[in-house]
Amino acid sequence: MLFRLLLLFISPCYPFFFSVQSERHSTALPLQKVTLNICGRQTGGDALLWEGGYAEYTKRLARSAGSADGVALSTVFHKSDGSLSRSYRSSIEGGKGIIVLDNKDSKNELCSNKFAQALYEQLERGGSRLDIFIGGMDGLPKDITDDCLGDGTSNVKVISLGKMTFTHHFCRVIIAEQIYRGREIRRGSKYHK
Repeated sequence: MLFRLLLLFISPCYPFFFSVQSERHSTALPLQKVTLNICGRQTGGDALLWEGGYAEYTKRLARSAGSADGVALSTVFHKSDGSLSRSYRSSIEGGKGIIVLDNKDSKNELCSNKFAQALYEQLERGGSRLDIFIGGMDGLPKDITDDCLGDGTSNVKVISLGKMTFTHHFCRVIIAEQIYRGREIRRGSKYHK
């Protein structure tokens, strides 16, 4: 009761005190946004099998959405190579960080620590916005591979998950887990050993 009376007395005299307090508590830290762009169908095939794993890592990343290392992970499914290519061009023009998955060159295989480093380099390059591109059953469209694998001057990071072929739904879970692992590596948690 005494505290409330004190607040009533002080607030008209020192309004700046309360505005500073409210600004301090309302300031949201920047949220990092990662979008997986996948050429393929959202449903059917093995989609249901892997959906639980993806949902789990999305939930883990979202738990810290109010902190400086919060990550909002989402997926956009593209019905055609043309749609994926347009999204790629839009990401470049928008200044986003870009990672492309391509299994054609083993020099692009990364351990989890190197993936974490590449992830945060691209997030910084894109102002906390990153798009990751996964090709369809025939791989990436030619215009994307020509751009990012061509002369090596592209700002796009090319990563390989290895020589094996995975469904795009399984790749989605692997990448979601590696994003989570990368964040935990950066935080110094015990998740990555």
